[in-house]
Amino acid sequence: MEVLGQESAKANDKLRKLLDHYLGRPVADRILHEKGDGRPQLVYATVMFADIRSFTTISEGLDLEELFEQISEYFTMMNRAVEKHSGVLLSFGGDSVLALFGALDNETNHALHAVRASAEIMDQLAILNQERMAKERPPFRVGIGANSGEMVIGHLGYENRKEFTVLGDCVNTAKRLSDLSKEMPFYSIFVTNSCLEGARDCGLSSQWDAFDMGKVEVKGKRRAVPTFAISPPE
Repeated sequence: MEVLGQESAKANDKLRKLLDHYLGRPVADRILHEKGDGRPQLVYATVMFADIRSFTTISEGLDLEELFEQISEYFTMMNRAVEKHSGVLLSFGGDSVLALFGALDNETNHALHAVRASAEIMDQLAILNQERMAKERPPFRVGIGANSGEMVIGHLGYENRKEFTVLGDCVNTAKRLSDLSKEMPFYSIFVTNSCLEGARDCGLSSQWDAFDMGKVEVKGKRRAVPTFAISPPE
């Protein structure tokens, strides 16, 4: 019986490591706690999208193994920056990432974390790009969109396969804001008014530059969105 117990413990430990590896510890913790049967939950949190501009052009001349290596290097950098500021890298989508702040840990300063994580990404991206150019690789240019608001988190899918994800108009808006760097080449981080106010309420330095873009027409939305292009103090 003791041997069986040890084997069971090893199997559970292996399963736990696999879940941590593929889902991230915060998501794995939640799934194990809910035993996979958690109902969708309405939360107020901050979501952040980031994707590489013109990645199709960059990847056009790469073989598949080199493409895999370079995008994996980029995702590693992104994950470290997000985790450093209490976020969770929830999903990868080609050259884009979705990060979540405050939904799994009930922290109230999630907007501040998201803004600081965005700046961290840009700092780390500058280092990564120096390394890329030293290898004669084109630099990555990234657009980031962040929004605070209500969203639904939970298990989405079908009977035999589900994914832990987040849905809602708040999420869609963040994704659309990340595309604004195509139109505003001098800025890379775009946030809604709710995200900026939430970050300021939690202590964001007044030295941050926040360019008021007014109400921006966002694809797919009937109403324009009050938006700011932000950058950290130098």
